[in-house]
Amino acid sequence: MTENLKKLYSCFRENLAWLSQVAQDRLRQEPETKVRNKVNGSPTEKYIYSALMLCRECVASFYGTDRAFCRCEKAKDVYELVHEVCNRFARGCRRPPEAQTPPKMPEFMVDFSFSSHKLGDVYDQTKYDWKSGEKFILMLAAEAESQEGAEKTARERDLLKLCLINSPIRILIFWGTPREFESRLRSLFKNLITRCCGPDPSSGGSAGWLFVGLHGDWPTRLETFAYHWGKPGQGDPDIIPLS
Repeated sequence: MTENLKKLYSCFRENLAWLSQVAQDRLRQEPETKVRNKVNGSPTEKYIYSALMLCRECVASFYGTDRAFCRCEKAKDVYELVHEVCNRFARGCRRPPEAQTPPKMPEFMVDFSFSSHKLGDVYDQTKYDWKSGEKFILMLAAEAESQEGAEKTARERDLLKLCLINSPIRILIFWGTPREFESRLRSLFKNLITRCCGPDPSSGGSAGWLFVGLHGDWPTRLETFAYHWGKPGQGDPDIIPLS
């Protein structure tokens, strides 16, 4: 799972770089608040969700398939950004997403997710041919909170939601510096996860946890860092740098 998380994080960072070019152009054409949060210079959520959506083929490959259906907040804006990146840079979507228009139910349980099937397949609203033993799975679940000045416990509440979701890959994207993470957030996140999921929530490879921090100034000088749940050498499971 760790190698998959490394590939996913690398893909996410690369997608943010492409999106930063789009964002710099848009700053000349539309209000600043549509591109970045004025208080802390972080990207608005549609750019974060777009960077995740452009990881679609990467995530699908982890499951040996080419199917991965996206659901997210601000779906219309996200689909528009994704197609702009694909058209301008031929990046991340050799095939366009299955849905050419945003899904009717843009958010499902978390801010952003990939699933193995459309919800309509599960509801029998489509003519999908279910095979014996085939199951619906949430391939990836993500929560993102990049705005400074949001509710004080927003990151903790986002993480709690992920603890209660059944998904092999869970991602928390947050605004903060490496120093803040090491000094305060890492122990806070670890305590919250173990209280909800036990002392080793990734035992048996059942769950990959990825924590992605954003800081700097979007879209010109955004920096990222990543941690995951793993074992430092022979030590006890902990939240450690993704390296």
